[in-house]
Amino acid sequence: MSERFPYEDLIDDLFESLGPIGDFWKGLGNSGQFFLMSALLMVGVAGLFIMIQQLIVPWVERKVMGRMQSRRGPSYVGYAGTLQLLADTLKLAVKQDIVPEDADKFGFTFAIAGITISASLACAPLPFTGRIVMSDMSIGLLYIFAAFALFPPLMFVAGWASNSKYSLIGGFRSCAQLLAYELPLMVAAVSAVLLAGSANLTDIVEAQGGELGFLWLRGWYIWPLMIGFWLFLISGIAETERIPFDIPEAEAELVMGVRTEFAGWRYALIFFVEYMHLFINLLLVVLLFMGGWLPFFTFMPATLDDFVVSGISNIFLMAFIGAGFFGGSVLAVYLLFGFFRKRIYNMKFFLIATISGFVLFGGLGMIIDDWTIPGELLTEIAQLTRIFVKTYILVFLAVWARAALPRVRIDQFLSIGWSKFLPLAIFNLLIAIIVAGAY
Repeated sequence: MSERFPYEDLIDDLFESLGPIGDFWKGLGNSGQFFLMSALLMVGVAGLFIMIQQLIVPWVERKVMGRMQSRRGPSYVGYAGTLQLLADTLKLAVKQDIVPEDADKFGFTFAIAGITISASLACAPLPFTGRIVMSDMSIGLLYIFAAFALFPPLMFVAGWASNSKYSLIGGFRSCAQLLAYELPLMVAAVSAVLLAGSANLTDIVEAQGGELGFLWLRGWYIWPLMIGFWLFLISGIAETERIPFDIPEAEAELVMGVRTEFAGWRYALIFFVEYMHLFINLLLVVLLFMGGWLPFFTFMPATLDDFVVSGISNIFLMAFIGAGFFGGSVLAVYLLFGFFRKRIYNMKFFLIATISGFVLFGGLGMIIDDWTIPGELLTEIAQLTRIFVKTYILVFLAVWARAALPRVRIDQFLSIGWSKFLPLAIFNLLIAIIVAGAY
């Protein structure tokens, strides 16, 4: 029996109306069509997940920093400022695109396009669950480092093409900083590759699924490679050029460094790439050292593929689905648009919707016969949730460092990377070799 995908007949009819494209679609055959639709689905899901993070991470950062520094943060656009980033993006998008008169026009545009494309390419081999990955490469980790290697020269080109002394100095500093922390970061990552025996990120996560040997803990690489974990985390944050490592754009010295001459959508793209780099680096920490989508304890199931609902469980599950759907819908409208300002009415409306959904769907569960939940779907949701929670714990740590620590001096910062972090990374690699030989 050939593999089929949802709405196959509808999609066939759609492609038939597109002439030559329809002929190409037919020529793929059932297997080719299934592969293409699966690939498009993976790219769509992963791409949507990444884009959502670019909206959530800056908002979380601004709210957490506001709380830590005793100020409000975004509060007015949407409930609790949830739509502030969209408003800022729209503002930057409609601003005048200014290019300095004496700037190198080609380099000025090429650098921005290059850093955006390189950051986007780095997302290709990132697995978000055991099944959702755009491109499951055998050299996925090396591919990401290759994409990131384009960033230092492109940042230098951006500073040089601006024809500004502040931008040029910022470009030099950016290259020096990225080179100083790229090596410790890569050596720390190689230690995880050595233990897993593969540079494929999915294989690295699956290799951490064993039992540690006590307390029912899983064999995450953070336990034997604790030094590598902290080196990778700190070096990854340093690569994003965020406070306290924002030497290339220190406003007290260089106005805004490389960003000084960029305005409008160009500035927005640099801002976007910074947060994309932060998210990718923190996600790599989770995948390499924190078990990825695997649970913390061995007695917690890694997958729910065989989950079956029957009898009374059917009724309660349907009831909770209804409560979540009705209550979640009201909560989403409230959070995004803030239609209801008085808390007591919000709570009453939310409770009424939740109870109504519980009763209605619970009654529907009593009518429907026993059925089996698609276990694969539950597995994807559970694994995405674990990835999300672990990554945002690290996001909180990165925001905490930004809010609490002062900027490091350029000579001190580069010295730490070359004389402290690199030797520690090599020592961590030796630990990985010993552990790999022992097991």
